[in-house]
Amino acid sequence: MTALKDVEVTVTIDGNTQTYSLLRDEERSFHADSTLMVRFAQGGTVQLTVNGANLCSPGKAGQPWQRTFSNETPSSIPTSSCAAASTSSPSRGATSSPSL
Repeated sequence: MTALKDVEVTVTIDGNTQTYSLLRDEERSFHADSTLMVRFAQGGTVQLTVNGANLCSPGKAGQPWQRTFSNETPSSIPTSSCAAASTSSPSRGATSSPSL
């Protein structure tokens, strides 16, 4: 993930939660064995890539955005580009561990 603006990001990796204050252009990467939850204090502020799929900058400006990715429910891991972020249903087909 890459911050497009200063933003607070909360990441829960296999049940362990950490919160980060990312500065504009700051990059962070995460990997989970099972479940990865990401939450942005404000949508549209983070360029997000999950397992190589570019989700652009998901969410609406001024509103929190959250999504959980899991290898236990493979449909939660996107397999296509930015279009996946704008739909309400997740992409299907991936089976690997979630990575940002």
